Amino acid sequence: MFRWQCRSEPARADVASSYGKAAYTNSGWSYVYPAGYMSGGTHTVSAIATDSLGLSTTLGAKTITVGNEPPFGSLDMVGDQKNGNTTIPQADVVAIVGWAADTQQGAPVTQVQVLIDGAAVGNATLSLSRPDVSTAYNNSKYANAGYSFVYAGGYLTKGSHTAAVIATDALGLSTTLGTKSFTIQ
Repeated sequence: MFRWQCRSEPARADVASSYGKAAYTNSGWSYVYPAGYMSGGTHTVSAIATDSLGLSTTLGAKTITVGNEPPFGSLDMVGDQKNGNTTIPQADVVAIVGWAADTQQGAPVTQVQVLIDGAAVGNATLSLSRPDVSTAYNNSKYANAGYSFVYAGGYLTKGSHTAAVIATDALGLSTTLGTKSFTIQ
């Protein structure tokens, strides 16, 4: 069980009127707790009020459901860092670019892992400016949703390859944002 202190909130004339006591006018309170810190599923929330004498009472309990969702986003491009072509000379660099966000966390997410041919090769650089994402979702929390990763083509054999990215949020929820093919020549 967690114990949190709440702050008094705006006047509650309805409570004072209901009990016929003007002293209850400032009896309102609230507490905000990020749902993202809770596991998905059903939870019971209750409040305990304590007065200046140390006397306390449970005010009641409510059931809430938290529906945590994994991150979302896009693998926009896998191509030559110079020109974006999907056929990349072995001496050039493969660029992997896209965006990832989370409904609870916003952006950046905690991690974007890059896989080439199914093997993890590193983590993308996060928190790149993506005003287009922020505008598209009408949410300023997504303004820095961009990610990028570069990988030397010389580490790969000539031929066809695939790149994929997996975004992970602060709760450990993850999702594959996409897979794209490219060729090393």
